[in-house]
Amino acid sequence: MTPETLTKENFWDELQQLYPEGMKVFSEWIDEYKKRVGWAHLFNSKFRETEIGRIYQRPKYHDLPTAMQAGIFLEFVEDKFGYPYLGLILCQAGEYITRVISFCHDNAKEFKSEIEHPKSEIKQ
Repeated sequence: MTPETLTKENFWDELQQLYPEGMKVFSEWIDEYKKRVGWAHLFNSKFRETEIGRIYQRPKYHDLPTAMQAGIFLEFVEDKFGYPYLGLILCQAGEYITRVISFCHDNAKEFKSEIEHPKSEIKQ
């Protein structure tokens, strides 16, 4: 269960089926998180005027890019489980980031070439 993007259909619905009580905990947390951070304003949401005021069309958590979901999920881990768990995740993330940056460093010429001549411009 490791899709390229974590959409409702290809990831979150399956978690809901497998772990309904766990997803309830997360869903309640994300609803509170959205209130705490001013979700609609944070995403500069579209809105429509009504007789009772503005109604915002907020993005759903599962519609966000995967990287943003991951960052928000780290907030959930910290809030619910504390730093020891978050520290482990961040340590592993730091190791992964270091490996990727090291790879980019070792192959910088190839990356520079790709920037100067994007693959979309190269005629096959």
